Amino acid sequence: MWQYGEHIRHFTARFNVYVPDLVFFGDSYTCSQERTESFQAACVVKLMHAHRVGKASIVGISYGGFVGYNMAVQCPQMVEKLVLCCTGICLEEKDLDNGLFNVSNVEEASSILLPQTPQKLKELMRYSFVKPATAIPSFFLTDFINPTLIIWGEQDQIFPLELGYRLKRHIGKHGQLVIIKKAGHAVNLEQPKEFIKHLKSFLCEFWSSPPSPTWKDHFHFHID
Repeated sequence: MWQYGEHIRHFTARFNVYVPDLVFFGDSYTCSQERTESFQAACVVKLMHAHRVGKASIVGISYGGFVGYNMAVQCPQMVEKLVLCCTGICLEEKDLDNGLFNVSNVEEASSILLPQTPQKLKELMRYSFVKPATAIPSFFLTDFINPTLIIWGEQDQIFPLELGYRLKRHIGKHGQLVIIKKAGHAVNLEQPKEFIKHLKSFLCEFWSSPPSPTWKDHFHFHID
């Protein structure tokens, strides 16, 4: 939730905003042994059904982008628009061997992206920010036609910008790529004003008049 604290207020006038904790984030949990992004996506879809949400715009940052992408693949009719921020969906195993990353293998990347110790959290912060804050596998690509905004920090050290260009090529005419300068993996926190500007432009471009009661049919999900 803290990642979106500054952003939510810019959208509540036009959207019903949901910020769900993914499974094993916050107080969300399951008895299932599943740990895949596909399972996480299915859980969010069930959440949408529980709240009687038929269609939503999905915003996912980093790992949340993997989940959002899976939602668009599994249930394209439920995803009106998709925003993927610094999400290494087009990562291939050979990229690790070719030195594209500062980590040597998938296991090391996972330990940084999902830190279990204070030291790993500090390491995640170091990779995520151009100026680090003092506080505090190969993927199967499937064609889909959801309008998609790709946002990337120019100096992302976790998922380098090359993956942003690669993702744009994969999505093709249905996607647009925005590169934010002086930002790393935590692009939404380092450059919040520019991040919000592009997000609002993309999500609200169909709406030229003030909100009306019919807007309650549209929901906006953020995924951490």
